[in-house]
Amino acid sequence: MPTIPISAPARLDGKIALVTGAAGGIGRATALALAEAGATVVATDIADHAEFESDKIIYRRYDVTSRDETRSIIAETKAEHGAIDALILCAGTISHKHLVDSTDEEWRSILDVNLMGVVNP
Repeated sequence: MPTIPISAPARLDGKIALVTGAAGGIGRATALALAEAGATVVATDIADHAEFESDKIIYRRYDVTSRDETRSIIAETKAEHGAIDALILCAGTISHKHLVDSTDEEWRSILDVNLMGVVNP
């Protein structure tokens, strides 16, 4: 059986990444992996505070459903770091209710985060 060569992970030294939904789950894992690869990461989430074990990660509170906050976080990141090399959109929400039991407000919240949170940037 032929072997598949596996290359070393890419280094991202000097690169700037902005990650949404970074306080937990896939967003947090992505922020940590990018920092480990050498990138400076602006990790964002709606949570007021998040702890990271890396000095390469800068945490900022940010609500992906707000166009004003989207413009602000992008402008701040560019002003502080000169550019954004990678924008990784991990913010998301779900409902554990049955479809028929969900209120219009709950659906609006899900759509605002999962759809408009991607459209806003």
